Amino acid sequence: MKNVKTGKTPLIDVRTKEEFTQGHLPGAINIPLDQIDQAEIADGSQLYCRSGRRSELARHKLEKRGIETTNLGGIEDYNGPIEH
Repeated sequence: MKNVKTGKTPLIDVRTKEEFTQGHLPGAINIPLDQIDQAEIADGSQLYCRSGRRSELARHKLEKRGIETTNLGGIEDYNGPIEH
């Protein structure tokens, strides 16, 4: 997983609600991939999922809407604290 920027940069978990409740990065909000087209996402947001595949799909969808985001990759490669 790429370096997570802390602070005011939104951190978005694009996994399912069930996956999110099992554990997520501190400060992350959950917007599942199947809801990303309807969501208001800020430029500069950081996206992640389990492996990085869904977050890359989300990044492409948002890019088509003119929203620049960063795909951090997958939580399976993350070694820091997890919230439940």
